[in-house]
Amino acid sequence: MTYMPSTNLQLAVDGHLHIYPAHRLDRLAAACMSGLSEIGGSGRDVQPAALLTESAGHFFFRRARNGGVAADGCTVDCGPDADTLWLKHPAFSHSLLLFAGRQIVTAERLEVLALTRDVAVSDGLPLLETLCRVRDAGAIPCLAWSPGKWWGGRGRLVRALLADETRYLAIGDSALRPRFWREPRLMRVAAARGWPVLAGSDPLPFPGDERRAGRYGFRMALEGYDPRQPSAALRAALARGNGVIQRAGRRCGLCEWWCGRFRHRRYRHHGAKVS
Repeated sequence: MTYMPSTNLQLAVDGHLHIYPAHRLDRLAAACMSGLSEIGGSGRDVQPAALLTESAGHFFFRRARNGGVAADGCTVDCGPDADTLWLKHPAFSHSLLLFAGRQIVTAERLEVLALTRDVAVSDGLPLLETLCRVRDAGAIPCLAWSPGKWWGGRGRLVRALLADETRYLAIGDSALRPRFWREPRLMRVAAARGWPVLAGSDPLPFPGDERRAGRYGFRMALEGYDPRQPSAALRAALARGNGVIQRAGRRCGLCEWWCGRFRHRRYRHHGAKVS
């Protein structure tokens, strides 16, 4: 699989991508490529990419690296380093660069994303321990926004993180935050501190929701990019702060938000494993 050689690369990124068994990979790839082409703008040398955030019990990245994924008309190949895959849809000239990553639910029911690495960190650990383990494993720790989870006692935990001047982590924004829902104050505070705010589509685990992949994301520049080690380049760029990151795309509307919540609750009620 080919990649674009460049020392300075522009990325268009879906920063929160799930690939569930209920999803069709060809539909997900097509939606992601179409959405990221809009996010990337008119530039020709923009690499479409997505950060996987696999929850407990889901191992698309590991299976794909071992050749165990049914590609639904797409092509899945190992990427240039151990933390990446290439996903190729026949209708698009570029391939989607997929970075490994996990989604971890803490003891406080907050969501921590371990970005760019397929780490082995269990659900159910306290927030601070989870963040430390993610960082020690070499991944980018990201605290993901989710409806209602930054209020009350959990909101106080997030505020305490923001007040800790020795700490640095990314913040995750989601297409599931409806358009009428203004940017949370704690997210604005994090951005003002220089923490990167990474937007993503966050598809839900039922059939058809893969069509939302690539809808919401961000643009960023990688300086000194080595095409043989894209994960290291991305980790280094995120560690420098969010000055070159621009969120783009679209979040869900009111009707879609309510329908998604209803379907997700039904899915959980019937015992499916979800994020």
